[in-house]
Amino acid sequence: MATPKSPRERAARALCRKDGHPENIMFEGRPMWESYLDVVDVVLEAAAEPGAMSAEEVREVAANIAAQWKSSLRPGTEARLLGHQEAARWIAAAIRAMPLTK
Repeated sequence: MATPKSPRERAARALCRKDGHPENIMFEGRPMWESYLDVVDVVLEAAAEPGAMSAEEVREVAANIAAQWKSSLRPGTEARLLGHQEAARWIAAAIRAMPLTK
């Protein structure tokens, strides 16, 4: 029986699938889905701050991340993988700069 996946892993795998990448292909020596963990961590950190964001605000941030992520990717597999790293850095910086309290 397969080991249950953590919410963090499930979120990273979902982002990977949403971008059209096979979850388990190797990228920089590890499964592709693991390269999405930085973005997942930023979202989880923002969502975990007590009183900082409502559930609706968390959903909005997640939707914005998905949109920015997708728009940062370049055509072509190799270029898309390189764009993926660039998008992760941009998205993490953008979320860190967001005011998280009302």
